[in-house]
Amino acid sequence: YWKDKEIFYENYFSKFNKYSLFNSEKYEEILIYPTALQLKTYYKFPPLKKYHLKLNLNYKFYENLNNNLKNKVKIKPFPNRNSNFFISNWKKKYKKNHFFNNRKNPFNFFKIIIIDDVSTPLCELLYVEAPFILIDNEFLRLNSETYKKIIKLKKLNVLFQNPTEAAHFLNKNYDNIEKWWVSVKKKKIFKDIKKYMIPDFSKKIKFNDKIKNLK
Repeated sequence: YWKDKEIFYENYFSKFNKYSLFNSEKYEEILIYPTALQLKTYYKFPPLKKYHLKLNLNYKFYENLNNNLKNKVKIKPFPNRNSNFFISNWKKKYKKNHFFNNRKNPFNFFKIIIIDDVSTPLCELLYVEAPFILIDNEFLRLNSETYKKIIKLKKLNVLFQNPTEAAHFLNKNYDNIEKWWVSVKKKKIFKDIKKYMIPDFSKKIKFNDKIKNLK
C-alpha cells in the first residue's frame, strides 16, 4: 500500500482516468492482468504459484469460464521479458492469442478486470474504481494488518482463493456486473480497504510548494 502521508498533484495516480460504469455497458471484454512472472526465485519473489509461468491461477480461471466468456478474454502481460515465455505457453496451450499491447487507461475499456496479486494493480483499480476480482491464495508477503483487510473482500465476492469459484461467479453474474459493483462500492469493507491501500487525495499539495517548504 502507499505509505505517503502527503500526496502531490503530480502523483503516480494522476495518469489514470476514473472508471465509468456507464461506459462499461459498451464494453464486453474481460481483462486478465497477471502479476510479474519469474523464472527464478529469491527473497523478493518466493516460490509461489502466482509467479510461475505455467502454474499461476489464471489458467484454471480461464478454463472454467463458459465458452462465451472465454471469447471475451484479453490479457495484459506484465511488461518484462519473462512474460514472453508466459505468452508463448498460453498460445501453445489454447491455440488462441488473447494478448494485446499497452494502451492508455486500459481498465476503462473492459467490463471487469481479473488480478492475481496484492500489488500495484490492486491500488490502481481501487483508485479508478473499476470492477475487479482478485484471485489469490498466497498471502505470504502480506503483513497481518493488510491480510486481515484483504481477506474480508471474500464477503463481497471480490476476493476468491479458488480460481474455479471465481470463474463460476463470473459465469453466473457477468450480465449483472454493474449492479454487483455498485453494491460493492457502498460496503464498509470496500471503503476501508480503499482508505487503507491508497492515499487521501483530498489533501493534495503541489510539488513546488513542498520544495519551498523544505528550504
